[in-house]
Amino acid sequence: MEVKFRRLTASEAPQQFRPLSASEEFDRLPWYGKAAQAADDTVRFLANGITLGYADKIAGNLPGGGSPEAQAAATQAARDRAGRAGTAAEFVGTMLPAGALARSSLSATRLVPQSLTGMKGLSARSLAAGSDAGMLGAVQAAGQGQDPLTGYAVGLGAGALGNVAGEGITAGASKALGMFNKPVPTMTAEELKAAGSKAFDEAMASDVIYKNDAVKKLRDTAQNEAAEFGYDEILHPGATAVLKRLDRFSDGGDVHIKGLNTVRKVAQRAHVRDNPENNELVRRLAQEIDDFGANAGPDDVLMGNPQAAAYALRRGRDYWSRFRKIEKVDDVLDRAGRRAAVSGTGGNTQNATKQELNKLLNDQKFMRGFKPAEKEALRRAALPSAGEQAMRLASGFDPSKGVLRAILALQ
Repeated sequence: MEVKFRRLTASEAPQQFRPLSASEEFDRLPWYGKAAQAADDTVRFLANGITLGYADKIAGNLPGGGSPEAQAAATQAARDRAGRAGTAAEFVGTMLPAGALARSSLSATRLVPQSLTGMKGLSARSLAAGSDAGMLGAVQAAGQGQDPLTGYAVGLGAGALGNVAGEGITAGASKALGMFNKPVPTMTAEELKAAGSKAFDEAMASDVIYKNDAVKKLRDTAQNEAAEFGYDEILHPGATAVLKRLDRFSDGGDVHIKGLNTVRKVAQRAHVRDNPENNELVRRLAQEIDDFGANAGPDDVLMGNPQAAAYALRRGRDYWSRFRKIEKVDDVLDRAGRRAAVSGTGGNTQNATKQELNKLLNDQKFMRGFKPAEKEALRRAALPSAGEQAMRLASGFDPSKGVLRAILALQ
């Protein structure tokens, strides 16, 4: 029997087996399988970012986790499937430890004084940001089995360039917004004092005279407010002074605006230390007086424009309150400077400043007029979270250009 052989064509030759890639296997999954795999991959990327590359090692050493190598292979397969989307998800996870570092005392950015401006400031902040990013890069490279020095170098460059770009974008946006939102000019202590005096003079010069019947209505309204509050002459001594003064004015005929302003001053000074009930009632009585002046109509006055006078009084009180706050803070900083001058050390300046500001915070009578933003600025100055922050405050709270004075001048 004759056996004949012939050469197989290319199409008839046996094909060599090639395993499917991770992305090809993913493409063959049904839609619900793709959704489940994508969710699992996303969690893996986030965990890897949050742990700075150590998630595979941690999971591999847990019961049922297989091995770190197996987990690393699964992560690489997830990267092959997801591509750039996986890189983005891992970056999002890295933001958590990056943010924690930025808020901690370990961050190099904490060492850059806020007073450093211009190119020197930009260079210092960029170098500090690069140092932080380099530290994270080195840790992440070690977690992924790569060279830590290479990771540090990449992080250093990316962090520094990122800060330069970020500050550039911020500066550009601020400049663009500034074209539409002009900055509100701050006022010096002397300017506030002069503006307050001018506003008070305008109010007094208006010569508004309130009719006696209108003043009696104000007295009755104040007494009703006190009765509803649960007023007691002994328990609320400050409120008693205000009510007695109103009663006396209502029995004296028509009242000039100077007289009404005197009653308002009595209310302003009627707060009692460690007596919150009295102080709340006094605040309500003062509000009744202000409302009376602002809402007085033609039937309530003999002459003058009561609304214009009331507006001038409000402006005068606001200007004067801000002046007194700045004056007090300046006095505190001056005392701290004189105390520090005795020792001749910058560190003592910081300590003396914090001590004096703490005394101011404990002055309940004076702090009563401070707004929440002003109180918070004082607290931050008096209780810094780290030593380097105190160094910033030593320059930032300079009596002539300090942050706190700017806040008080703008309120």
